[in-house]
Amino acid sequence: MYHIDAEIISLAFLVVLFLAIYRDYRRGSYEQRLFTICVTTGILASVAEILSNLSLNLSFPAGIQMLLITTYYAVVMLPVLSWMLYMISLVLDESAPNKAILRAAGAGYGVYLVFVVLNIAFNYIFAVTDAGMVFGPLSQAPDLIFAALAIGAYVFIFVNWNRMESSPLKVLMLLLPLITGLGVLVQLIHPYLAAILPTYSVMLGAAYLLIQNEHTQRVNAQHERIVQTLISAAQNDGMTGVYNRSTSEMLIKGLLDAGSGKHCLFLIADLDDLKRTNDSYGHSEGDKALIAMAHIMKAHFRRTDVVGRMGGDEFCAFIYDVNSEDAMRRSVASLSAKLSSFISREGGCEHCSIGGAFGICGVTSFSELYRQADTALYHVKRNGKNNYAIYAGEELLH
Repeated sequence: MYHIDAEIISLAFLVVLFLAIYRDYRRGSYEQRLFTICVTTGILASVAEILSNLSLNLSFPAGIQMLLITTYYAVVMLPVLSWMLYMISLVLDESAPNKAILRAAGAGYGVYLVFVVLNIAFNYIFAVTDAGMVFGPLSQAPDLIFAALAIGAYVFIFVNWNRMESSPLKVLMLLLPLITGLGVLVQLIHPYLAAILPTYSVMLGAAYLLIQNEHTQRVNAQHERIVQTLISAAQNDGMTGVYNRSTSEMLIKGLLDAGSGKHCLFLIADLDDLKRTNDSYGHSEGDKALIAMAHIMKAHFRRTDVVGRMGGDEFCAFIYDVNSEDAMRRSVASLSAKLSSFISREGGCEHCSIGGAFGICGVTSFSELYRQADTALYHVKRNGKNNYAIYAGEELLH
């Protein structure tokens, strides 16, 4: 008597798995569609195996037994073929069917199908007698073909191993068929013990869990990228990429309010005569000048310093933890020279005016720093532009 309890459990599991993936996978990627085919062929083979075993247990007429058992042998090869194609698609990272591989798989299955159908006449795999099914001299041939196909797939995979993306999921997917390989080994040793399809369903279940885990990780990573993009868009100036005014003020106020007692420097940099550039050469050239100015300022200061665009042609910089005011004055002079040297168009040169003010974190407020730096900037603008000045009490030190 043939036991079918394991086959019924594996069939129920595959049906549940099919219902879980069908909606999302049937219109998904090529790999997802192939996985759906793996589950579908597993269901077909399980149904065929259950019906063929029932026909033997319930002593169906010999003709029906022959038909059902032949059908089982015909479809039992489909799961391994579909999994083989699925593994190859993983290795080659295919987004569309490989016609040459599909033709080879179809031709191989066609030869196998002829081998199974001819058994009806020659009984070299099995025969149905009054006493039930009797195995023929080539009864284990389907299992051996099953194993040979799997081995052939692995040979192809390892030959093309370097083409496979470095993905833990794909490596695990290649190892999973070893579960079904144990089922093949058991069935070769005990032909009356059906073990291939139950182990195949276990393999598909494990594969599905791995796929879902990778999908979850991919979705989470994509969500994180979207969140970071939105945060960046909210914090940064769209044209120049430096902080926008609200973010700049928030960061500077946060550092000032920390009350560390560290010395700091606040700068306002203004691009001279931007309107003339826009009127003479077009707004695109003016935009290039603004972008260049932002890049120069960002490259000049440390990553921990705050560089932002306050609006229009006005930028700011906040240097935290100033060790030497003299060194910072030299740094501002160097920045002024850099900003005044870039050219927006041949024959037209943009200059920059800078005003700055020193402060103490926890003592000086942002509004006070801004007023003092703006006063220094106004002094530069009033005295010919293209220069810098730093506020210090009632004096402006160049």
